[in-house]
Amino acid sequence: MKFPGADWETGAVGSDVDGAVVQREFANQFTDPDSYGTTLAMVVIHRGRVVAERYGTDVTASTKLISWSMAKSITDALVGMCVKDGILSVEERAAVQAWAGDERSAITMQHLLEMRSGLRWVEDYVDGETSDVIAMLFGIGKDDHARYAIECPLEHEPGSTWVYSSGTTNVITRILGNLLGDVPGSHAHMDRLLGRLFGTLGMSADARFDAAGTFVGSSYVYASARDFARFGTLYLHDGVWGEIGRAHV
Repeated sequence: MKFPGADWETGAVGSDVDGAVVQREFANQFTDPDSYGTTLAMVVIHRGRVVAERYGTDVTASTKLISWSMAKSITDALVGMCVKDGILSVEERAAVQAWAGDERSAITMQHLLEMRSGLRWVEDYVDGETSDVIAMLFGIGKDDHARYAIECPLEHEPGSTWVYSSGTTNVITRILGNLLGDVPGSHAHMDRLLGRLFGTLGMSADARFDAAGTFVGSSYVYASARDFARFGTLYLHDGVWGEIGRAHV
């Protein structure tokens, strides 16, 4: 396996890959928006090399694109780093003071990671009247995403029911910031943790924070398509970066 350095080695698709299928998929994505939606960038990596790459209108290889929910996997990687550093256990109850003394105190970090917190949540990107995610990102919760999610009532027993929730991801990033020593309105420690991740991978990424100083780990990381591919390569190799056995993020 070849890991990218400052530059990424390029090459043709190998003989064990049907190149016609790859090119057909590229053509579909960029010429049939009615069926596939708008495609801004595609990068195909095979055995450590960039073997196919294409960009949409006004987008280049250096354009920073919004991650949306890819940021959730970045948040999960940060949790893994803290676990590896020995400063966090996912089996512990989530360190949220507002939940102390009520049924929500049974929620663990694992429940939050699995989106099985039991908190009421509506992840709807169309109906703004009922959507919690729209209210959190753009409405009454926009200055403090984690607080919006923390204040949601319990609807199911923690661990019993899966509900897709951008809110629980931002609760996780608030907990991480507190654990690392950030105070409200500040995010210097989380910046360093993100920098450690991005720096190891060679990513030039821009993580965004809300007014309360919480990393918006549900949605807001900006990076190039190649940088997102670097992050995907980390997951492909179970958190190992570089020669096998050398370095774990």
